[in-house]
Amino acid sequence: MYQAYQAAESYIKWKHFTRISKYQDEPAEMDHIDFQQEVHDFMEESYDKAWALLLKNKDKLDLMANTLLEKREISMQEIYKIAGVDRPKFNVELDFAEKFKKDFMNWFFWTTERMKFYQDQHPQI
Repeated sequence: MYQAYQAAESYIKWKHFTRISKYQDEPAEMDHIDFQQEVHDFMEESYDKAWALLLKNKDKLDLMANTLLEKREISMQEIYKIAGVDRPKFNVELDFAEKFKKDFMNWFFWTTERMKFYQDQHPQI
C-alpha cells in the first residue's frame, strides 16, 4: 500500500508541476497545495473505481475462480474467453499491413506532438 501511496504522490506532484510550469513562470506556487489531502482523495477515488469495476464484473471473476479451482490452472485463452474480449495480437502475429499502419500511426502522433511542442517553444515562426 505504501508503494501505491508513493506512486500517487509522485503523480499528483507531477500533475501540478506541469500545469503550473506550463502557465506560469514560477513553480513556487506549489507551496499552497495540500498534497496529503490530494493523494488521499486520489487513492479513495481510485479505490472506488476499482471496487466498482470488480463488482460490475463479479460474475466473470467468479467463473474464472471456479474454473481455476476445478482445473487448478487456466490458460490465457480461457481467461480472454471468460472475460468476453479478444486477445490482442503481438507484433509477431501482425501482418505487414497491420504493422505498417501501427508504425505509421505511432510516427504520425509523435510527429504531431513534436510539432506542437516546437510551435509552443517558438511562437514567432
